[in-house]
Amino acid sequence: MTYTSPIISEINQRYIDVPFQTEADACDRLCGMLPPEDYLMAYSPDYEASNTIYPEAEWPEMIARIDETGGWLERYIRVILDQGREPSCVYAATAQAVQVIQAKQFGVDKVRLLSWISGYRHNGTRTSGSSVPGAAVWMEGTGLQPRSDDPRVKDDIVAGRYKHAHPATGYGTAQASGWKETARHFRTHEWFKVATVGAFVSALINGWVILGGRDGHCVCHVRPMLDGGRIISMYANSWGTDFGATHEIANGVKARGFGYDSRAKISTMVSRGAWAIRTVIRPSWMV
Repeated sequence: MTYTSPIISEINQRYIDVPFQTEADACDRLCGMLPPEDYLMAYSPDYEASNTIYPEAEWPEMIARIDETGGWLERYIRVILDQGREPSCVYAATAQAVQVIQAKQFGVDKVRLLSWISGYRHNGTRTSGSSVPGAAVWMEGTGLQPRSDDPRVKDDIVAGRYKHAHPATGYGTAQASGWKETARHFRTHEWFKVATVGAFVSALINGWVILGGRDGHCVCHVRPMLDGGRIISMYANSWGTDFGATHEIANGVKARGFGYDSRAKISTMVSRGAWAIRTVIRPSWMV
C-alpha cells in the first residue's frame, strides 16, 4: 500500500498550488519576491553537494516515522505572521524561519518574535521587494530586530539584554540609533541553496526550514507530505489568518495560514532558487 500522510485528509484543496498573484489581490496583500541577483546566486553552498540526499524510495518510511511522532516544523511556529500591505514576503518568511529554528534549538518558550520590516526596509524598496539570497547575506551579517509588541522582548529590554525593538509593520518606521547591536543577537548561521526536489524533501526531513517561492511570492516551507506516494509540501504563509488552511502550531494552538505546493510547484521553485536554514545564532543571554 502506498503511504499517505494522515494530515492529507484535513487538506483544503483550495490551498494546493495557490495562484499567489490572484490570491494576493483577494487577500489585499502584495507579493514582493525578486529574482536572485547573479552575484548572490553563488553565495550559499549547494545543499546537495554538502548533505545526504535520501533516495525517493526511502521518503515514505522517513515521512511516516516523523508523522507518527508529530515532529514536523509547524509545531515550532509561535504565531502566523502578517506582512500587511508591505511587499515584504521574503523577510516575513525569513523571520518565520528564524523563529522556527529558535524554537527548535532553544525551546518554544525562548522564541522572540522578529520584525521583518527591520530587514526589508534596508534590503528592498517599498514597491519592488527583495530576493532570498539577499536576505541570506543580510541575516548572516546583520540580523533582524525583535518586535516591539512581543511581551518577551519587552522583558528583555527591561532586563538590559538589548536596547531596541522595532514594529513588524510600517516600512517608513525609522531605526533607533545603535539598532545593529540589537539585531546582531538575531542572525542566522547556515544557509544552503536547494536546487532539486530530492534536496528539498531531504532538507525538510532533516528538520531544516526552506525559504522558496514562485509567482513573485516567498513562503516558509515546513513539512513534506505524501498523498498516495505523491509528494506535497506544506508552507506557512505571511498573509495572516484570513488566508489558508488550519493546522496545529506551538503549544497545541490551531492556526489558519498554511498552504501546499505539489511536486510540479516544488520543481518550479527549486529551479528558480530555494534556500534552507539549519541553525541560528544563540544569544549569550539565552540559557
